[in-house]
Amino acid sequence: MGGDAKAIADTYYEQRKPERAAKLYLHALGLAPQTFGYSEKIEIAKRLAEAGRDHDALALLRQLVNESHEGFAAEVALAKLLTSTGEYDAAIVEANGILRRDQNNSSALLVKGNALRQQKAFGDAMQAYRSILDRGDDFDARQ
Repeated sequence: MGGDAKAIADTYYEQRKPERAAKLYLHALGLAPQTFGYSEKIEIAKRLAEAGRDHDALALLRQLVNESHEGFAAEVALAKLLTSTGEYDAAIVEANGILRRDQNNSSALLVKGNALRQQKAFGDAMQAYRSILDRGDDFDARQ
């Protein structure tokens, strides 16, 4: 049942009707949350945010962070959303939590740098960005 609602929501999303999609995503999650995997829930949270449902997106991402141990994707998505909603201190806290466990996590370094830049802490932001560059990998910052 939840999968059907998600499929309809996906159609609305593809038709660029994010508010209608958001309502159905929330309905689908309420019907059968176990139907959706970790990555699907992160994608739903991103789509909720795109629809202006930041509160719902933040709640879903926080739930994933608290319940799941499948990596850093939910934490990075949460930190990015906190940055986009102007909650820079909270975004930095999330990024630092990731970096305590994986000091070379480029996504966390980027989020931290972006939040610091928004706070006009340019020196600290540059240090975070430089850490990414110093690694020399093929990190795509457009993610």
